[in-house]
Amino acid sequence: METRETLTRPVDKLVYVMLCMYADNKTKTSYPSAERLAQLCHCSERSVRYALHRLDEAKLIRIEARKDARGYRTSNVYYLLEPPEELP
Repeated sequence: METRETLTRPVDKLVYVMLCMYADNKTKTSYPSAERLAQLCHCSERSVRYALHRLDEAKLIRIEARKDARGYRTSNVYYLLEPPEELP
């Protein structure tokens, strides 16, 4: 499992910052699409998905799949967890 100390990729930090920018101040939830995050971070959707996975493993975010009324997956909601004193 990856820890906060091993999050050294700039894209990981940039995706985290973008999630923070999109987050609701009260609920600490964020739900931009991977496509939108890729546009904002000037990288591929695949890079964003890997970064999201690493952030989840590092316990900086929690990812929850959202579904519509029919039960089809629509998008993810990202919960920002207690931030560290500083990112490595």
